[in-house]
Amino acid sequence: MKTPLALMQAEVENALESDSLASAPRQFLSDLSDQCSRLSEIVDGLLLLARADDRRLVLAHEPIDLVRLLRELMEDAEILAQRAGLILECELADPVMARGDRRLLARAVMNLIDNAIKHNRVGGRVAIAVSTSNGEATLRIGNTGPGLAPDAAEHIFDRFYRGDTSHSSETPGHGLGLSIALEIARAHGGDVLLIHSDADWTEFQLVLPLAGQEPF
Repeated sequence: MKTPLALMQAEVENALESDSLASAPRQFLSDLSDQCSRLSEIVDGLLLLARADDRRLVLAHEPIDLVRLLRELMEDAEILAQRAGLILECELADPVMARGDRRLLARAVMNLIDNAIKHNRVGGRVAIAVSTSNGEATLRIGNTGPGLAPDAAEHIFDRFYRGDTSHSSETPGHGLGLSIALEIARAHGGDVLLIHSDADWTEFQLVLPLAGQEPF
């Protein structure tokens, strides 16, 4: 499915380069390009989950400073937070070393940050911090917002789950971000946990073994 989508998007982008294209069809093609990108993202996510289900998720095993990784991701996170009218707080100090796949871990972290930004309120905040204990690194991502109902909390990591149906159509996304983050963490011998959620604050934790403690 990825190849037809890639071909379709390439054709659309080629058409958009035409100087003779009128404004109405240009807008239509631009919208179509956005939808192709969204479908491609969904397909990529489903392929990752399928590989994880079959234990075929291939990981690089490289040393990763999680604090440095977070600092590199903060620029994109700041842009997303500002667009949503949110304050982004980040507490980072000494290096925290793990081993694994840098690209996949970056994806897991950004999925959690993106979730905290989407399920928030105007003028709210997102707080990110890293700590270590008992051979594990813990990345905490918390956000203001409406919180989760008890029944929603039970299904929050289910694939395509969108939470409160009365608000799901207003919140962008496809319901795969948290399940992808969870599978990436588990492939690294870690986990993603919903620690707390009420009307004022929701917090997730990404837990990973420190370098030298990983099971692979």
